[in-house]
Amino acid sequence: MATCTRMHAKKNAKKSGKIFNWITLSRLLYFAKPHKTAFLGLVFLTILAGALSPIRPYLIQLSVDKYMAKGDTGGLTNMALLMIGLLILQSIAQYTQTYLSGWLSQTIIRDISVKLYNHILSFKLKFFDNTQIGRLVTRNIFSAMFRVSRNIF
Repeated sequence: MATCTRMHAKKNAKKSGKIFNWITLSRLLYFAKPHKTAFLGLVFLTILAGALSPIRPYLIQLSVDKYMAKGDTGGLTNMALLMIGLLILQSIAQYTQTYLSGWLSQTIIRDISVKLYNHILSFKLKFFDNTQIGRLVTRNIFSAMFRVSRNIF
């Protein structure tokens, strides 16, 4: 088992330095599978936020060119109301995206930590004779706590 882990580490070390690693992504997506609805909702909200962003400058251009230049206050009022509605929609989409992203990331980190903890518990007692237990527990807990505190603060 140890040689398999070393071979995997060497293989990943050679591939590190890439901007994007498909192997790591596929391993993380495995933990996102139980939360497929939330993940797809997050993807949808990201696309929605990207689609809504360029609409506001376009509405401002329309307001200036069509209504301000001609002195049409009624049309300008309608455009202002439309922009306010767009801002509210963008705010709701962005808040929901941020909340859902934080919830999903924390849930996935919890799942990874539980799996790691269960994996550590499955080791034979001889492993714990040769390894400092404090180091195992600290690394397992600290990595989870660091990720949690980084998202909270």
